[in-house]
Amino acid sequence: MAVRKKKLSDIEFIRTVCALGIVVYHLSCHVEGSFKLFFSYANGQWGDAVVMLFFMMSGSMIYLNNKEVPSLKTFYYKRWKSIFPAFYIGFLAFFMWDVLKYRHFLFREDVNPLSLVLTLFGIDGYFLYAVPSYYILGEWFLGALIMLYALYPALANGVRKRPYITAGIVTALYAWILVYNVFDIKLLRNFFSCLISFYLGILVMKYRDTIKKFPVFIGAAAVMLILAFVKFPVNDNISVKNLIEHVMGLSMYITFIWVGEFITRAKPLKILFEKLGALSYPVFLVQHQIIVRVLAVYSPLGAKDYMLTLAVILAITLASAFLLKLVTDFTVNSGAFKDLENMILGKRKNGNNG
Repeated sequence: MAVRKKKLSDIEFIRTVCALGIVVYHLSCHVEGSFKLFFSYANGQWGDAVVMLFFMMSGSMIYLNNKEVPSLKTFYYKRWKSIFPAFYIGFLAFFMWDVLKYRHFLFREDVNPLSLVLTLFGIDGYFLYAVPSYYILGEWFLGALIMLYALYPALANGVRKRPYITAGIVTALYAWILVYNVFDIKLLRNFFSCLISFYLGILVMKYRDTIKKFPVFIGAAAVMLILAFVKFPVNDNISVKNLIEHVMGLSMYITFIWVGEFITRAKPLKILFEKLGALSYPVFLVQHQIIVRVLAVYSPLGAKDYMLTLAVILAITLASAFLLKLVTDFTVNSGAFKDLENMILGKRKNGNNG
C-alpha cells in the first residue's frame, strides 16, 4: 500500500505565497509602466527572496517525507513522476502553440534541435545562460531543483550520519562561490547558492520544534522587516547581496511558518490553502508564458490597469494550472502509465513486490 505524503498546513500556505508571489513579481518585471507591485524591497528584489523561500521549502518537504532513502530507484522515480509528466504536458502545449504561430516545427533558427535533450531533462531553463534552447516554461529554478533532488540521497545520508562534515562542505562550497562565482552564471542561480538554501530548509524541518519557539519567530520577523525597509550600504557588492538574500529568505520562511500555522487554524482557510498549494507547481510551470502572452496583447501603464491585468492573469493562470493538473492526474493514473510504473519499479499488477 502506498504511503501518503505528509502535509503541513503552514507549508501549504507558503507554497501558495511562493506561487502567487512569483506571478506578481514576473508581471512587475515585464510591465512598462512605473507601478510595479512587490517588485523590490530595500535590499533586493522580492522575486529573489521568493526563490530562496521556494528552495528552503522544497528542502524541508523532501526531508519530511524522505529522511532516509532506502531505494534510489523508488526515490528517483517518485521525483520524476512528481515533476516531469506535468512539465512535458505543459511544454508540449506551449510548444505546439508556437509551432502553429510560426508554421514551422523547429521555429527558432538560432537554436540547435539537439538542445531539446536539455528540455527532456528539465534543465533547459537553468542552462539557458550557456546554451540557447527551446526553453518555454518551468523557470531556471526547476532545473536547479532537479539537480538538488538528484543530489538529495547523498545529502540526506550526510545530514543523518555526518551532520557536521556535511554542514562544513555545504558552507565551504557556498563560501567558495561568494569569493569566486564559478560556472559564469548569476550568483543567485549558482548551484551552490541554491544548495545552501535547500540545505537550510532541511535544517528548518529537522529542528522544527526549536524553530517554532516564539522568540525565534520574533527574531525572524524582526530581521525580515529590517531587511525589507532599511537599506544597507553594500555598494553593489554581489556577494554581500547574495548573503542578504539568503538571510531574507530564511527569516521569511520562519516567519511564514508561524503566520501560516496561525491562519490555517480556521478550517475554511486551511482547505483553501491546501487546494491552492496543490496547484503551486502547475502555476510555477505556466505563469511566465501566460504573463508574456497576455502582455503582448495589453500592457498596463498605471496602477489601476496593473491591478486589473494582474487579476486577469491570476484567473487565467489558476485555470490553466487546474487544467494542467487535471490532465496530468488523468495521465499518471491511467492503466498504461500504471503498467509502466509497475515495470520500472519491478512490481506485479496488484502492487506487491515480485
